Amino acid sequence: MKGLCCILGIVRPSFYHWRRSAPLRAVRQAADAQLAARIRVIHRASDGTCGVPRITAELREDGERVNHERSPAPCRRSGWPACACAGCIAPPSRPRRGEGAGPDRP
Repeated sequence: MKGLCCILGIVRPSFYHWRRSAPLRAVRQAADAQLAARIRVIHRASDGTCGVPRITAELREDGERVNHERSPAPCRRSGWPACACAGCIAPPSRPRRGEGAGPDRP
């Protein structure tokens, strides 16, 4: 095992920790899949207008212990774009002062 870890460029304790924690990762992935399914139901029930804050509030009302970072994470990992946070998608805005057309800018 020492030689293989050396070839891969990882330290042995990291490998053994990764191997030992595999069952915990499987449990977390199952919980994430369940949470993603609940988020999709909430999002569809709101006709696609519900964002992360409302989804988080709905989950908390149902007794789920989540925060604003935990609720959209499973959806992002599964490639579902409907849970994009407001900070990830910049709304269209007016040009800032000093940007855009001007006497020294075409």
